[in-house]
Amino acid sequence: IRITVHKMLWNLIKKIPTDFKRENLTKEENIPSHLLIGGACLFLVMPLVLTGLPQSFALTLGGFFAIGVGMLIETVQVKFFSGIGSDRDVRWTWYGYYVFIPVYFLIQLIGASVIGDLITALTLVIIAFYIHPITKK
Repeated sequence: IRITVHKMLWNLIKKIPTDFKRENLTKEENIPSHLLIGGACLFLVMPLVLTGLPQSFALTLGGFFAIGVGMLIETVQVKFFSGIGSDRDVRWTWYGYYVFIPVYFLIQLIGASVIGDLITALTLVIIAFYIHPITKK
């Protein structure tokens, strides 16, 4: 199968309006857990700024990282937990990354800490895993 990255991203972007339709905002979509995973991706990527990486580049890189993590989660869900893969879940992980940006900057006002970022990311992943319906089977 031959697919290019720009086509994949374009397909993800084209389907964004469908995510916010009333019929797609259901409990089965497990939206909160995917938003939390996206937030965890942010807290994992942003310490790169302390290495001198420009903040805008880190935020862009993190967006792609969140998409990759969303795809990985869907693959694991299908392969090991008899779940159903969904591009929508990948996009909700991506949205979570961007939703948590204001939260990240508010926390940074308290004090920047790589350890704090890693602990926050781990906490978000644990909460997401706990509330995800597939782990309750």
